[in-house]
Amino acid sequence: MTTSFAPLTVALGDLTAHPANVRSNSPETYDPENIAHLKASIAVLGLLQPLLVQKIDGKYAVLAGGRRHAALKELVADKAAKGFTAKTKVDCRLVPEECDVTTALSLAENITQAPMNAIDEFEAFARMMEVDGQTPETIAKTFGTTVAAVKGRLRYGLIHPDIRAAARAKVITLDTMKAFAEHPSQEVQREVYEALTKEDSYLQAYTVRQALKSRGVQVSDDIGAFVREDYEARGGAVAADLLEEHSVLEDAALVETILLEKLGAAAEEARIKLGFAWADAMVRYDYATMADYGRVYPGPIEPDETAQKRIEGITAELEQLQLEMEDEGLEDGAYNALYERVDALEEEARDLQEAYSAE
Repeated sequence: MTTSFAPLTVALGDLTAHPANVRSNSPETYDPENIAHLKASIAVLGLLQPLLVQKIDGKYAVLAGGRRHAALKELVADKAAKGFTAKTKVDCRLVPEECDVTTALSLAENITQAPMNAIDEFEAFARMMEVDGQTPETIAKTFGTTVAAVKGRLRYGLIHPDIRAAARAKVITLDTMKAFAEHPSQEVQREVYEALTKEDSYLQAYTVRQALKSRGVQVSDDIGAFVREDYEARGGAVAADLLEEHSVLEDAALVETILLEKLGAAAEEARIKLGFAWADAMVRYDYATMADYGRVYPGPIEPDETAQKRIEGITAELEQLQLEMEDEGLEDGAYNALYERVDALEEEARDLQEAYSAE
């Protein structure tokens, strides 16, 4: 049986819950945190899909669209939301009072919609920015989410089209496709994809990430953070990502040169401080090379009078700091400052009581 439902507009204050709504026994569905995205969307875009209502005891009971109704009520209660009051009218479709399939109508709306394909979602976010001219900030406001979450989806939506097409065709998995976002350049993504597919018909996300590492270093990596300032000062190219921490220092050779220079300087500083005959810097720990060397530890020494007085002063200060750190009302910043001071004092005390043998 096909039934047509007459369109009408109903004031928000005249809407109520319908006892036949299949979600009526799951109140958590309507909790504010569970409808925040929907509330934000309606606030910006309006109600895109009419509510299905039936007149009961002079009110219009929402048979299908309970979450939309809950979001609308939240907007009415939210003083910061403009344009939503109990008198605001929204589009609805009216189910006849004599209808005997109300439960089926409510159930149909909830189970007949197919979930959105993940790649469709990523590409839709990208189109909003590239075609509609929106920013991550405006998109986040529209959907009631964080800017970081939006940028995460955008990164996947901006992966090279050939790679997205391969994921759609299930030639590669969704996780493998996402791995290509580790480098923001579509050209680099395409080159790596073509090189890897020539070698192996089955790509894994790990293989992709390893291959992309040869094309640059992310600024959030330990090495990237260590060399970035000097790298940029020397004019090194940076491939910018929507998420700053995923931007890439593209000139791997320059990164390695600066890294060796900085490590070499640190090694020389350590050599002088510790009194070593020599010190060398290595980018990667070489177990085979290190196996040729033994390990030397500093031994205890008898502090002189000056050192002993300083040790006594450090001990007294450490006791005082320990008492201060036991204060439960201490702010995080203050606690961290005390903790760092304790570390520095303990290291100073060790240096006064230990030394490497001249042998």
